Amino acid sequence: MVSGSLECPVRGQMLSSVVPAKATGGNKDLELTNMDLAMKLHYIKGVYFFQPEAAQGLSIHDLKEPMFQCLELYYAASGRIRRSESGRPFIKCNDGGVRIVEAQCDKSVDEWLAMARNNDHMLGHDQVLGPDLGFSPLVFVQFTRFKCGGVSVGLSWAHVLGDAFSASNFLNLWGQIMAGKQVPLQPNSPAHNISQFPTSISRKPFSLKKVDPVGDYWLTPNNSKMGTHSFRITAKQLHYYITTYCIHDPNKISDFEIISAMIWQSLSKAREDSGPNIVTICSNNSANKMAMLPSNGMTLSTVEADFCVSRVEIAELAKLIAEKKKS
Repeated sequence: MVSGSLECPVRGQMLSSVVPAKATGGNKDLELTNMDLAMKLHYIKGVYFFQPEAAQGLSIHDLKEPMFQCLELYYAASGRIRRSESGRPFIKCNDGGVRIVEAQCDKSVDEWLAMARNNDHMLGHDQVLGPDLGFSPLVFVQFTRFKCGGVSVGLSWAHVLGDAFSASNFLNLWGQIMAGKQVPLQPNSPAHNISQFPTSISRKPFSLKKVDPVGDYWLTPNNSKMGTHSFRITAKQLHYYITTYCIHDPNKISDFEIISAMIWQSLSKAREDSGPNIVTICSNNSANKMAMLPSNGMTLSTVEADFCVSRVEIAELAKLIAEKKKS
């Protein structure tokens, strides 16, 4: 028998699809850059919570309807992976649709947030592209209704489609449409088809390694013992770190660099000063982070420290990341 405390509180999942409000038409297939393909085994997941007062009166129809117009603009999110004659994958913008998941939760929003955060994966679909690659949706959106009347929106987004900025912009646009705000009629992005396949990596960073070919099943091989850990950093905490660690020059050190420095130093302490002394920094230097054509506008660079990382001030480590990154 299974203890009641171990039963899954999320149940009753129903699947449906949403397609663009208007047919996309031809000549809009999206070729994938080297950076897109470097991310093909990864998936971006996020969960947004809404208390009962914010979700009051909203039906599943109300939640799904704005997605039709959203996909008219983000038409690539509704596509499917295909391969060219050379074997290189690209996104066929064939209006295959985004998959919608409807679920219910036996707990309230507050009860859920009080639980261990490693349960949040239940609020977003466990997405993998393949093995039927040509039929796998690139995006899943899960609407979970809690017993209190609150709602969560879980996004599962194939990284090959675009980075976290693209995923966030997609969901923000859906929210703006649902709120009745005016949105652009056409994507404010550059040309769709990319004849070149640029990469932002001039040389392979030390922290990266090439994986074996996976064919049409885009899942990272599980041949290493790994664990996950989640932690929260609030805006108030970030302000404290900036004003405490970077009091002499707070404008030149960003939140991202402070967090990166803290993670780097924590790893060094956990490994008892055995490293790493060289790390790979992934940042976003896209000129148009609000573009509606999703993309992986990331830059990978390396930073090397010639001192003991665990024993320096966070400000010094953050300054090193800010000023000494090498592409």
